[in-house]
Amino acid sequence: MRRRCRGFARAAVVGCWIALLSGCGPQPLKTVPLSGKVTVNGKPAARAKVFFTPTAPGKTVLPSAETAADGTFRVSTLVPDDGLPPGEYAVTVIWPIYSPGGDQEVEGPDRLKGRYNDVRNPAAKVVVTEGQTELPVLELRTQ
Repeated sequence: MRRRCRGFARAAVVGCWIALLSGCGPQPLKTVPLSGKVTVNGKPAARAKVFFTPTAPGKTVLPSAETAADGTFRVSTLVPDDGLPPGEYAVTVIWPIYSPGGDQEVEGPDRLKGRYNDVRNPAAKVVVTEGQTELPVLELRTQ
């Protein structure tokens, strides 16, 4: 009788491990690769920082991007340029002034004076869907 119980216990433990390793745990985060552009007063905003805050409760990711010299960017969540998960986001932007600081640059004040850095009053709200590849241009103003 004891042997049968031990055999059953072993089979149950092995079954649990197989279930855990075969995908019964958390699934990988699915992202949509996206690009976009930031302009300020009609000109590209080089080195602006763009943040995507999920509007749905319980979402813990904070995708972001930094613009290139031409104002374009590619969104990153887990790894560079992987995009962001489908959903609705409040988009906030800061555009720091950089100054030399020894052997590296120091990030200074926001040229936009915090105008677009509030999730309650964001630069934009976007809905990301599968198959989408580009976000609308974020046309910002300093005045």
